[in-house]
Amino acid sequence: MIYPCPTCGYPFKEPFEDSDICPSCGTQFGYSDSGRTYLELRESWVRLGAPWHSRVVAKPRGWNPWLQLIDAGYKYALPFKVHLLIQQPSGTEGLVSLAPPFYLTGTLAKFQVAPGTP
Repeated sequence: MIYPCPTCGYPFKEPFEDSDICPSCGTQFGYSDSGRTYLELRESWVRLGAPWHSRVVAKPRGWNPWLQLIDAGYKYALPFKVHLLIQQPSGTEGLVSLAPPFYLTGTLAKFQVAPGTP
């Protein structure tokens, strides 16, 4: 089971506890969230450009804070508009799946299916 950080959506493998620190946004549970809402913490993190916080936990390969927010249901927190356009090759009408990972490419407003995925 996945336990998303309530600030940034980082997928924890175990429930977080007081004093745990999210490696993605830096929220320290039981401290950072004292007197501030997760919405306020999220807005602050996004305003800084949503940087990877941890100096101990390596940033996952291909990590993208914007996709992490979208996956966690926080699309509204993005500092830009997202438009998803999927073009399907002729003759493959029944084969499209939105399951493959999507990566931001070029401008932040365009998505492209990851290379090598159907």
